[in-house]
Amino acid sequence: MSDSSPIIKYEDINLKRIGPKLWQFRDNEPKRVELAVLDYLSESGWHGYFTEHFDYDETLIFMMCWPDHKKIGSVTYLGISDVHQLFYRASDGFMQDEKKVNFSRADLLHNAKNFNEEDISKILNLWQSKPNFKKDFIGRAYLKSRHASELNAEILQSYFTAAGGIRFFIDYLERRFPQHLHEMFFKARLLTEEVRKRGDLGPMPNLMDSCMSFWNITNASRSPVGKYMSKAGIARFSKNTLNRHPKFLAEKVVSLANEIITARNEHMSKYSPPKAVLDLKVWRHGEISNIEVKAPNDRLRPHQKEQIQLDNENGIKSWVINVHDPVCS
Repeated sequence: MSDSSPIIKYEDINLKRIGPKLWQFRDNEPKRVELAVLDYLSESGWHGYFTEHFDYDETLIFMMCWPDHKKIGSVTYLGISDVHQLFYRASDGFMQDEKKVNFSRADLLHNAKNFNEEDISKILNLWQSKPNFKKDFIGRAYLKSRHASELNAEILQSYFTAAGGIRFFIDYLERRFPQHLHEMFFKARLLTEEVRKRGDLGPMPNLMDSCMSFWNITNASRSPVGKYMSKAGIARFSKNTLNRHPKFLAEKVVSLANEIITARNEHMSKYSPPKAVLDLKVWRHGEISNIEVKAPNDRLRPHQKEQIQLDNENGIKSWVINVHDPVCS
């Protein structure tokens, strides 16, 4: 970050340390430090959630896009765990399911555009009626799934409004899953299927491996392609694939791979993953902020600092809360 980046705001607060991992604000129940800070913030009118437990953006997008929530959990559910799979397992998506998929990217966007705030409580009631409804799009993918019973309709509605309502989420979806990139991924699926079906062409498994490698490095991840394959690695992939037979399929694999890699890099300049997911997302009076919580002896990491500075540059007032125990100070 440049020296002209906004100065990071630090706030010092006192909480009572109850044990090695338990803190308490006033007479509230002792909790881990991030949740105790939420108790402190709620006194000033903030709503919020701990991002290690929840991701309301993903939860609301799933509510908005899914075609029939009454079928969630049944055989038509297809094991879809988070939002990117919802798009890339669509009938015109990137991944292919053995079971029939009855929606497309256009269907998902249509559902989202016809979503109403009042639907939040109706859908949540359906989710909460299923005893085992524990999903990544309620919690944080790759951290821990959370149960629908842990969600509160009024808090979700409050966040939906504070974020900007349906217009905000439609814009977010269009940026995150743009039509042209979605179409390229669908071409990749069809090409992979074409390679897989040609079992009579000699060294076809090697070409199929190349096609699958290209598929994996250009997948639905929000991370840049370079995280999975360097420029040198992409060059090796292209060279090795072009040496394989049949030549016309090898050329199609490399051509589409380079087309997608270029498009993904351009996409990342418009929609890039966060440098860091800060501990708390909070909102009040239509304002949303991100907060990183630091207990004693915990320091701000470079990527967290960079994220707070990026937030502030983009008009999001994010800051750091340093927690102290006055008894130990």
